[in-house]
Amino acid sequence: MKLHIAGFTIIEVLISLTIFIILALTLFQVYPFQSRVIKESKDTTVATNLAQGVIEEELQRGYENLTVQDGAKERFTTDVSSPYYNFWKEVDVSFVDSNLQPTGLDRGYKKIETTIYYMENGREKSTTMASLSTNAGTTAEE
Repeated sequence: MKLHIAGFTIIEVLISLTIFIILALTLFQVYPFQSRVIKESKDTTVATNLAQGVIEEELQRGYENLTVQDGAKERFTTDVSSPYYNFWKEVDVSFVDSNLQPTGLDRGYKKIETTIYYMENGREKSTTMASLSTNAGTTAEE
């Protein structure tokens, strides 16, 4: 009488091990890509939030206190321990008309344009946001 012992053959073990290794290698290849996408999304979100904050600060100053100028690119903060240390900002304020076209005259509208710069994968990227400040005392163009 022969005894039949249940178990796996060496071929079955090798095939299942090969399938496991292929799946594991696929997952390891996806992980760095996923990490890079998450970091890029985070940097873009931070830059957008910083731009919005700068715009709000400028609007709080009031129309009369906004100086028309092409701003210089400057580091967002000089504190090296800050999470915003690797971000730079540039704030431009210009006169525009009611059609948002640049003009050299005060027509009661000032455009505030903020650009936040940051490095991503060795390349400089930027996010730009703009808003309009109006002078309620100025009459519209004819």
